[in-house]
Amino acid sequence: MKRNSTMLKAVDTRTTTDTPPRCQFPLDNGGTCDASVPNSGRPGAPRKYCDNPDHTAQKALRHKRKADDQAGKRVEQRPLRPVTDGMNALADLVDRIELTRAELAATLVDAGELIAEVTDPAVIDREIAEIRRDATVRIAAAEQARVDVEKATTVMARRLERAVELEELALAAADEAAEQAQQAKDLAAQAGVDAQERIAEVEADRDRVYEEAEAVLREMRGHLDDARAAQAHAEGERDAAVTNAEASAEENATLRQRLDDQATEHHQQLEQRDMEYSRAITAAHALAAGPKTISEGWGGMRDTSFVTGGFTGAAVAPDSRTDLYLFRGDQYVRYNNSVQAVVS
Repeated sequence: MKRNSTMLKAVDTRTTTDTPPRCQFPLDNGGTCDASVPNSGRPGAPRKYCDNPDHTAQKALRHKRKADDQAGKRVEQRPLRPVTDGMNALADLVDRIELTRAELAATLVDAGELIAEVTDPAVIDREIAEIRRDATVRIAAAEQARVDVEKATTVMARRLERAVELEELALAAADEAAEQAQQAKDLAAQAGVDAQERIAEVEADRDRVYEEAEAVLREMRGHLDDARAAQAHAEGERDAAVTNAEASAEENATLRQRLDDQATEHHQQLEQRDMEYSRAITAAHALAAGPKTISEGWGGMRDTSFVTGGFTGAAVAPDSRTDLYLFRGDQYVRYNNSVQAVVS
C-alpha cells in the first residue's frame, strides 16, 4: 500500500525544474537517446522520453531485457560450482526483480500521463482504479517472486549442507572400498595358487584321458575299416542287383509291347473275319431265297424312289458292320441293315 501511495503521488505532482529533462530511451551502442523532453504542461510526473513514438517505457523495458539476455548468453558457461553459482544466480534474480519493479513504476508513470490526457473524470477514475488493481497484482507477484527466491536460496543452502555431508560419506566409503580391495587382492593371490594346483591336477587327468581316447580311437578305426569293406561289398551286390532288375524291366517292357501288338493284330483279324462271315451269310441267304424286290428285301426303302428306279451300286460303310451305301446315278443313301432303315 505504501508503494501505491507513492505512485499516485507521482501522478499528481507537476514538474518544477526549469531545465528540460533528457530522453532516457536506451540505444544499441549502450547510451541513451538524450533528446530534449518537452514539458507537456499537464499534472503528473515528468516525462522520461522524447516525442519519438517508438521511445516509450514499454519498448525501453523490452530493449533492456533483450540487451541483458544477450549479455547473459555471451558470458554463459558451464558452472564449476553449481551450488555457489546457483546462489549467485538467485541473487541476480532478486536484483532483476527490483529492476522490474522500478520499470513497472516507470510504466505506471506513463499510464498516469495517458490518464491526464483524458478529459472525462469518470474515465480517469476508472483508469486509475484499473492501474491500482494492476499495480497491486504486479507488486504482489513481485513480492511472491522475492519470497520464492528466498525460499530457493534456503533450499540451495540446505542442499549445499547435504552435499558436504554426502562428500564426507563418500570419503568414508572410499576408504572402506580401498580396504575391501586389498582383501580382494589377497584372496585373488590365494585363488591363483589354488588355481595352479588345480591346473596341474587337471593336466594330469587330461593326459590320462588322452591316452584312453587314443586306444579307443584305434579300436574304432579298426571297426570302421571293417565296416567300410562290408559296405563296399554290399554296394557291389546292390549295383549288380540294380543292373539285373533294369535288364529284366527292359525285357518285360519289350515282351509287353510285343503282346500288345499281337493282341491288337488278332483283334483286327477277328473283326475282319466277322465282317466276311456276315457278308457270306447275307449272300447265302439271298441265294437261298432267290431274287426279291427291293421293298421285300429292304423294308426301309419302301417309301423311297429306289423301289421303282432301283439302284446301280452298293458298298459297305468302312466304319460300320451293318451300314451300307446304296447308289443310283448321282444319288445315295446310308442304310442300316440290322434295323432295316435309312439313317442318312
